[in-house]
Amino acid sequence: MFSAFLHHVGYTIVFCYCMRMMELLTSPIMVHATGIISFILIVLSFQCNVRKNILRTFASGMAFQCVHFTLLGALSAAAVVFFSIFRNILFEQKESYQWARHPWVFYSLLFSYTALSVLFWEGWISVLPLLGSYAATYALWMDMPRHIRIVTLVAASIWLLHAILIQSLSMIALNTFVLGSILLAMYRYDYKKTDEEPCIETTEKNT
Repeated sequence: MFSAFLHHVGYTIVFCYCMRMMELLTSPIMVHATGIISFILIVLSFQCNVRKNILRTFASGMAFQCVHFTLLGALSAAAVVFFSIFRNILFEQKESYQWARHPWVFYSLLFSYTALSVLFWEGWISVLPLLGSYAATYALWMDMPRHIRIVTLVAASIWLLHAILIQSLSMIALNTFVLGSILLAMYRYDYKKTDEEPCIETTEKNT
């Protein structure tokens, strides 16, 4: 009788502990904390000089982003972000292995994103993470830096809209930062360079 009572007390304590942990994990503080950590890690990845450190820091940021989306209940976004970690690792093999450049790799990734979105379908809002992942995958598949920037701009815009709809301040800040960085790079390397080329040609003709 006493043993059964102790077991009952033990189960009650464990149950209360689990419920408390669930409350902490789903609390607004934890939700925002995971988003902020993701934002910091992804921004820091742009400041790394060593390729291995860039990949590890960016992957860590995406992992926290996945947790952030999960706590917000955006499971379709969490699923595609989690799969994107694998995609980024796979695309890093393009320079070393011929098979990683084969078109079937690209189309397999798009199919996988579609399957994950259908599996974790939450309504039409699930289309945004899917389209954002499509655009980001296409951008990473390309070789021309200018084209990569243009398509990445589209991807970041889609993710920004998704962040606004799910009311994630950290993801709004992250995608705004990414958009600003891309626009700055487009001005420096695309627009500004195009403006300077006619001047160079005119100078050469005069000489």
